[in-house]
Amino acid sequence: MMQKKGWVLMIKVNYEYCDKNVSDLKMFEKEIKTIVDDFKNKKCVGNDFIGWYDYPINLKKEIISKINSDAENIRQKSDVFVVCGIGGSYLGSRAVIEAINGFRKGDIEIIYLGNTFDERYTGDILKYLEDKDFCVNVISKSGTTLETAYAFRLLKELLKKKYGKEYSKRIYATTDEVSGCLRQMANEDGYTSYVIPRNVGGRYSVFTPVGLLPIAVAGIDISKFVEGAIEAHEDLKNDKIEENIAYQYASYRYMKYLNGEKVELFVTYSPYLNMIAEWWKQLFGESEGKEGKGLFPASVNFSTDLHSLGQFIQQGSKVLFMTQLKVLEKGHLSIVQSEENLDNLNYLSDITLGEINLRAQEGTNKAHYEIGGVDNFTFEIDSINEFNIGYLLYTYMYSCMISANLLRVNPFDQPGVEFYKQEMKKLLKK
Repeated sequence: MMQKKGWVLMIKVNYEYCDKNVSDLKMFEKEIKTIVDDFKNKKCVGNDFIGWYDYPINLKKEIISKINSDAENIRQKSDVFVVCGIGGSYLGSRAVIEAINGFRKGDIEIIYLGNTFDERYTGDILKYLEDKDFCVNVISKSGTTLETAYAFRLLKELLKKKYGKEYSKRIYATTDEVSGCLRQMANEDGYTSYVIPRNVGGRYSVFTPVGLLPIAVAGIDISKFVEGAIEAHEDLKNDKIEENIAYQYASYRYMKYLNGEKVELFVTYSPYLNMIAEWWKQLFGESEGKEGKGLFPASVNFSTDLHSLGQFIQQGSKVLFMTQLKVLEKGHLSIVQSEENLDNLNYLSDITLGEINLRAQEGTNKAHYEIGGVDNFTFEIDSINEFNIGYLLYTYMYSCMISANLLRVNPFDQPGVEFYKQEMKKLLKK
């Protein structure tokens, strides 16, 4: 355990329930060093989109200050903050907000729109906003992503109806610095705006204003969040695989892929971590799923899903391995002794619910590995806070860059996503 900048940080990997350990991964160390050298020297495939790597360490204090100021202004004048975006434009911020704040709304409620064509969902939100004071953060590099653009037009119409000429003061646009229709609207209508760096793709953008403004509006300390990423950036410079968890994770995934396993199952034991799983699925799925290659990223939340998918994991087709995010914090919630003890729970009266959750994890890991033959590569984190989550998400992004390069695919493009957009627009124009 290490003390870092006022926060207790403990993020490590555990091989207890794996058929490999770090010494088995040494065979990939030389190749990874070459990948990393090419990446840092901008000789890698997709090198136009590697700005995320040093963005946290170059982030100016003035931008953090402006984001915090705007966030406070939004909280003061709004009941609801609408984040209008899809994919990387909202998944990162939502993952951080739900992991840290849980169900607590704090000073403001945050709602997500522009990520679906579902009419009922969109209509319900618009109806809900009719008697609420709200602001909108529309996030899109181009401004033409259909799900987001359609929802934003509806939101803008409602803002005009509610606030008249003052509507534009309630819109915050995060978009390209100079081009695109959303940039044009922001300039012409006077929206407060933030820049999506051209060399940062959506799924790698959580440490830019794409993620930072919604996170700050939620009352979360974005300086500590960025500090976590900066610390990870420094730690991951270590080129010894025994001391670099990103090297280890990328190597382990690649070894499993070469072994013929098709699915990586991301496991959490808290509903508040579900959106981190969703962010992780986009990060690895969109970065690696190309040229007929890659692991299929899926997720489960235990112990809930143990009563459904747990059966398949234990005794079904052996197509998967698991990556677990384990939080070691035990908490304080426990039950008291009961005279009747009709539910036979008195034996648990000295054990917190957090401890029960950890023991459920231990029992599950034993069952899946020792009996079911399913490996579990485990990330252990001591607690959920801004610093640790920043460190963790940055580590995943760095791991993903290495992992995709081991597969010889571009980690930063998504040509397959563009195909559905083209076919859908053809049908709509008919």
